[in-house]
Amino acid sequence: SFLRDNEYGFLIPDEITSTFQIGPWNGHDFFDRWLLQPNFPQIFAHFVGNASTGNYTFQLIQNRHLSEHLYEYDLYPPETTPFGYVWYVPITCRFSNDSTTFSYNRTFYLDRVTMNVDFGNVYYNYFYCNTDFAGYYIMDYTSANWEDLAEALDNNNTQITDKDRANLINNAFLSAQTTEESYRVVRSVTQFFFRSAYSGLLPWQVLSYHANRMLDVLEYESLFGAVQKYFQLVVRNYYRNNEVSLWNDQGTFSDQ
Repeated sequence: SFLRDNEYGFLIPDEITSTFQIGPWNGHDFFDRWLLQPNFPQIFAHFVGNASTGNYTFQLIQNRHLSEHLYEYDLYPPETTPFGYVWYVPITCRFSNDSTTFSYNRTFYLDRVTMNVDFGNVYYNYFYCNTDFAGYYIMDYTSANWEDLAEALDNNNTQITDKDRANLINNAFLSAQTTEESYRVVRSVTQFFFRSAYSGLLPWQVLSYHANRMLDVLEYESLFGAVQKYFQLVVRNYYRNNEVSLWNDQGTFSDQ
């Protein structure tokens, strides 16, 4: 391998990155886009219908993710970066018209601000992108698609893995910190925790991380009580179902 051939030697980083090929991009161009730009992309995905032809276009739009408070105090405006906050992003999406399963997978290679993909007369009610939490970016969807994803979580779509559930929760919290989304999306994608006493470890860890950060910020605000009450509700059903095993040696690591 490249690393074994150069063991105990030295090399220039470009010599490593140039050995990779990511989709249609060579490693040098791909990694420069990610290493030389701060932040990470937020990608909005949706279907656009053409009423005259009956055809649909799947549209992907990438922007730099900025929390709401950074809009006013942006230390790195687009003119300070060599690529204007355009990343090379391979995106795998799953599509479906059924909340219990996915029926179509496709990978897109986003290399511009806006990409339009012709789907002909095929339309899907909802979709989920960045499968298996594979990419260092977040997705944004229409309100209707978020609601359909929440329904898929509630209906235990088994193709939405623990990684995917953790990704959706992470997406929801980070999106809610921007000016484009509200915390309603956080509520919608966390309902599955108490409706079925969900026991997967990774989604709980991501929820705990974001909920604790949120409560730290709100500690002395009037909203603290309402937010705390909601997250207590989220964990209550699981605690009731597993109260005994939580406190004995027979409970699994995930349970505890």
